[in-house]
Amino acid sequence: MAALKWLDKHFEHVILAVLLVILTLLSFLNVILRYAFQSGLSWSDEVCKYALVLSGFVSVPCWIRYNTGIRVDALVGMFPEKLKTMLLYLTDLLMIGFLGFMTKGAADMAATCASVNQKSPALQIPMAWLYELIAFFFLLSIFRYVQMIILKHVPAEVELAEGELTEEEQAALDKMEAQAEASISGKRDEGGNR
Repeated sequence: MAALKWLDKHFEHVILAVLLVILTLLSFLNVILRYAFQSGLSWSDEVCKYALVLSGFVSVPCWIRYNTGIRVDALVGMFPEKLKTMLLYLTDLLMIGFLGFMTKGAADMAATCASVNQKSPALQIPMAWLYELIAFFFLLSIFRYVQMIILKHVPAEVELAEGELTEEEQAALDKMEAQAEASISGKRDEGGNR
C-alpha cells in the first residue's frame, strides 16, 4: 500500500525528472561534441525533441493531481458557493470529455502510424510508440480528474499521506510564517523612517 501511495504522489514527477535529465545531458553532450570536437550526435536532437514533447504531456496529469493548473475564475468567483461548486464540477466533466477526445485522436494517430510503419528519421523507432505514450498520458489525466473528484468528497485526514503536514503542524508553520512576515515588515518600516 505504501508503494501505491508513493506512486500516486510521485509517478509523474519521476518521469518528468528522467526526461529532464535525458534532455539536459544530451543537449550538453552535443554542445561539447560540436564545439570541442567538431562532431555531434546525429540522434540526440531527436531524443531531446521527444523528451520535451513527452514532458509536456506528462505534466498534464501532474498539474491535475496537485490542482496547480491555471484557471480564470473571476466570473465564477462572483457566484454563490453552491453554484461555484457546480460550475467547477462541470468544468471537470468538460475537461474529462476533452481529454477523452484527445485520447481517441492520439490512439487514431498511433494506429495510422502503425499501419504505414512510420519510423522516426534518426532513431528509426516506430512513431506509433510516441503516439501510444501520448494516449496513455491522456488516459492518466482522465484518471487523475476522476481521482480528484472523488478525493473532494474524502475527509482530509483520510487523504493525508506520509510526508504531508497534519493540521497542528500546518498551524505551527503558518504561525512561524506570519511571525517572519511581521518581522520583515517591521524592519522595512524601520528602514523607511531613517
